[in-house]
Amino acid sequence: MNRISSRTITTTLFRVYLYQLLLITGLCLSHFVAVAQDGDLYLTNYKIPLKNIDNQNRAIVQGTNNVMYFANTKGVLSYDGVVWGIIPTRNTPYSLSMDVRHDNLVYVGCRNNFGYLTKDKLGRETYKSISDKSENKKIFKGDYGELNRIIQHDEFIYFYSNKALVKVRRKNHVIAKVWKSDKDNQFAGVLFMHKKPYLQIKTKGLHKIEGDKLVLIEKSKLYAYLDIYSSFMYDNERVIFVASNSWSYLFDGETVRLYIPRDYKYLLGNLMRNATRIGKKEIAYSTLSGGILIVKQGYGTTHRVINYQTGLPDDEVISLYKDRLGALWICHSNGISRVDANLPIKAFSSYAGIDGNVTSSVKKGDSLFVSTSEGVFYLSKVSRFEEVASLIKKEAKYLRTVQKIERVVTITEPKDRKRTKLRIYRHSREGDKDVKRKIDIKETSKIEETPSRVVSFEKASVLLPNEDIRKIYAMASIPYIYKKVEGLQAKCRQLYPHYKNVLIASNIGLYSASTQGKEMVAKPVIKDEYVHFIYQSVQDTNRFYVGTESGLHLVNYKDGNFKAKQKLKDMDDLVYSILEYKGKLWIGSENQVLKVNIDSVGGFKDFKRFPFANSYSENIAARLIDGEPAFFLSSGIYSYDAKKDRLIQKTGLQKFANSETKVLYHQPGFTWVETDKLWKNIRDTKARNFLRTRFLEIFDDIQDIYVDKGENIWVVNDNALYKINHRAKLDDRKYFQVFIKNVRNKKGKFLPLKDLVVQHNDNTLSFTFQLASPFFRNEDNTEYQYWLENLDGRRKKKIDWSGWNKRAIISFPFLPSGKYKLHVRAKNTFGQESEEQTFGFEVKPPFWQTSWFYASQTLFFLGLLLLSLLVSRKGKKYARVSYVLTFVTIITFFEYIMLTAEPYVDNASNNVPVFKLGMNILLALTLAPIELLLRKLILKRNENKEG
Repeated sequence: MNRISSRTITTTLFRVYLYQLLLITGLCLSHFVAVAQDGDLYLTNYKIPLKNIDNQNRAIVQGTNNVMYFANTKGVLSYDGVVWGIIPTRNTPYSLSMDVRHDNLVYVGCRNNFGYLTKDKLGRETYKSISDKSENKKIFKGDYGELNRIIQHDEFIYFYSNKALVKVRRKNHVIAKVWKSDKDNQFAGVLFMHKKPYLQIKTKGLHKIEGDKLVLIEKSKLYAYLDIYSSFMYDNERVIFVASNSWSYLFDGETVRLYIPRDYKYLLGNLMRNATRIGKKEIAYSTLSGGILIVKQGYGTTHRVINYQTGLPDDEVISLYKDRLGALWICHSNGISRVDANLPIKAFSSYAGIDGNVTSSVKKGDSLFVSTSEGVFYLSKVSRFEEVASLIKKEAKYLRTVQKIERVVTITEPKDRKRTKLRIYRHSREGDKDVKRKIDIKETSKIEETPSRVVSFEKASVLLPNEDIRKIYAMASIPYIYKKVEGLQAKCRQLYPHYKNVLIASNIGLYSASTQGKEMVAKPVIKDEYVHFIYQSVQDTNRFYVGTESGLHLVNYKDGNFKAKQKLKDMDDLVYSILEYKGKLWIGSENQVLKVNIDSVGGFKDFKRFPFANSYSENIAARLIDGEPAFFLSSGIYSYDAKKDRLIQKTGLQKFANSETKVLYHQPGFTWVETDKLWKNIRDTKARNFLRTRFLEIFDDIQDIYVDKGENIWVVNDNALYKINHRAKLDDRKYFQVFIKNVRNKKGKFLPLKDLVVQHNDNTLSFTFQLASPFFRNEDNTEYQYWLENLDGRRKKKIDWSGWNKRAIISFPFLPSGKYKLHVRAKNTFGQESEEQTFGFEVKPPFWQTSWFYASQTLFFLGLLLLSLLVSRKGKKYARVSYVLTFVTIITFFEYIMLTAEPYVDNASNNVPVFKLGMNILLALTLAPIELLLRKLILKRNENKEG
């Protein structure tokens, strides 16, 4: 093949970029995040708990048991939902691949080496080299570089580096063919289409491999300057690939066409480096400085942005992978994150503009209102950059830490040798650069007291001016912002929508918020009182009862305004809850309940107290349960006995209350309690709770629950706000499984996982089973249960499961001889149980419990009796000897029976000493008459002989 001239390259580059510019001029400046008010994806961040392990994870794959594997600089990192581990490899791994349609092996590409992961008979995972096989060593010689891509097909596996493409037979793992890079043919990427590999060769273009030949695709010459970073099938006829210029292209086998997402500038400004399919019609693009952009395949419209602004710990994405539940695993410079796209839970606290800790939420029409420790905020759609410009200028206001770090990166660009006025970067997987840049980094740090979150940013000009990059990043990351309700700076705890207003319970009074012009403004209704509870009358929806730190207020709504009408006289107690029932108000206060009589217009009359003699302060919740008033205390749930005019414990509700029960009751018609580790609305205890409440179990610190008119559930957890979609359904439990990872004895030695048979000694009578359950949704809440078949002679039909426990370790300090079968199962955070798994093993009995030993014992006793009989025939002279032999035989036989029966007696009596004493007494009482009978028989026999 002939080289392409410099002039040709220059002309080609000009034509390519002119073509791109003509295409993108028809696009508007920015079309960021055309998503409804749907929130950000639920994100879990992991810190690797292993020593001397960095965060450079270049590839990700999921194994057959759903275990996750990561190509780390120190080896292959594994995570099974319980334990993190490291599997040593020959050299640093750069790529991973597993195809369930074929051999289910995890293949690993390293520097100058490649192989796969396998398990030994003890359950330990190890790396087995393919390139080190004797028949492959003859072929695989020299420097092959970093094997950073693996592509599997039916009969062959391809391992690629910028220096070679290796074709390996799957059947016997023997190298079938190697294509090597040289000065004239420098590899710049690989892609596969219809099971055929295409090599990108620098300055030449794409080449199709036909047999041993490389055939140039003529129409790819325009793109000969590009490196191909990643690729996958776009549809049945085309493959899409990501190139080194931060553009993506479609290739149909003959022609290459530019694929332009709507937010192409976001990818250009943040340096796109990888892409993967995450759904049938969605593509995830990773970048070096902007996290991940998810676009819809057909029109390239942006679906979501995942970056620091939306909760990702770092914007520099190293690798990404979609698991079998559709979640996206992201490796970045700050660890590993899992973004659960299919989990019907979205985060609403990551939008910019909100200050303080979230306490509650409410929907008024399509508007979302959130109360925090700093006031009330409402979510507003961003339509112009000017709306978020202040958020960029005042980034320190949104820091999550109190340390502000500004990092300025100055990049001095190299002069363009070809004078095409285009910046060309070719970064090889080995880290070499075709052109060098001078990079100066300067960091300044200072400590500031800040209430919320800070984003550190970099000023850089790589493909776009820095200011444009910041605008693009902001517009893509901030589709909505929280705006503050003006006129109120206070800690707020409850919101109540009414017509065009929102009532706000705060620590400085009761406020009403309404729209004035383009803003929401709050004005006071009750001043200078800590408001704890707002209750709307069931008789008149324009009447509200308000509980404060110093009593009970009546507030009426009329002509668009709220007005305080009356306060209950002679009552200055704290009011935590209010309930209206049959013309009376029931008030939950501190260690007491009050019954307040009201008139026809809701005015207060007299009241009566029902105190509880508690030694500690307790806030009582008054709620309507099963159509009757109920009062929640740590000692139980009480109801009102009208005949006795006192409060009594309600027996049927006691299962919903104990000293640890949490009760949430800010929303009318909903009383949430957590019992048996499940959240339930017990307004009607006989009604079935809808299945999506199971998703509440993914949260560990729920502070508030609100259900909107669309039956979406809004949850405040750990001072953050989440939404559970009303269409939420649990995944099929087939994705949830448990297995025994390894077995160890007393000394920590691994034991075989198949056909385990151990001999009877001190080291093997102790067993420890390590379980694993690769379910990555709040996996810390996964619980385990087991039962051991044949333990204590129990029959198979008698199942005796242990209690549920979060420890993934089962230990048996001692097991007697016998054949056992261990049954295990797991339960995830949603209450779904895995299928039962079994593990059979055998403990060999000691030699004194074997059949041959019993036979020898029997022969021994028979021999003693025979000897005694022979001696007795010798006459009176040997009568005494015969008597002693017979008696010793009987004593030994009885003692042997007692020793054999003793373990069974111990098990039956739980080692109670009195039973052992009883056995010895029984032995003594039995020997005495036997000894007397034996003496008489011997004397009688001797007398007969003398006669």
